Amino acid sequence: MITKEQWKNIRGSSPVPDQIMISIKGDAAHNIAIRWRTDTSVDSAYALYRVKGTEEWQKTMADKHFFATDMDESNFFFAYLENLDADTYYE
Repeated sequence: MITKEQWKNIRGSSPVPDQIMISIKGDAAHNIAIRWRTDTSVDSAYALYRVKGTEEWQKTMADKHFFATDMDESNFFFAYLENLDADTYYE
């Protein structure tokens, strides 16, 4: 049987973001949501993005949601990028 500590080492959260997902939020042509997980040592986070190939970065603060299971405690962060230009590549 695997212990809680062993499971945390294998699949648990860490300070490094993982489980990164991009999804549609509202108007798919202009808004997206980015979600990621960290351990609970990370208290706040943000997403940086820009139109591909440009120099001007934009910053959006992320909302934090605590999540606990019998094997791990994590923070999930959600950054909502809004008012994006349609048919434009972002990075």
